[in-house]
Amino acid sequence: MSHNLVQIPMKLCIRAEGDNWNAYIESTDTTDHPGFVYIGSIAKTFIENNEQRKKAFINLMKEAMSDLVEEITGYKTVITKIGSPEHERIK
Repeated sequence: MSHNLVQIPMKLCIRAEGDNWNAYIESTDTTDHPGFVYIGSIAKTFIENNEQRKKAFINLMKEAMSDLVEEITGYKTVITKIGSPEHERIK
């Protein structure tokens, strides 16, 4: 069985906004496909001093992104790039 890969220009963004960490699926091709889809959030107070919870939230949002993309496109996702530019990272 042959598997064809389809590249979908999007990324998972997690932003510190107010008292929450908010997760979005965002297009990396903002010229042709601007915008984002909100997928979840958590109050900072629950994760600020707990690395295990931070990682659990990030992993949950990755799974949610994969599920949503598969539901919409019919394709299972494979994350090919991890990380973001320093100026976009939350601490």
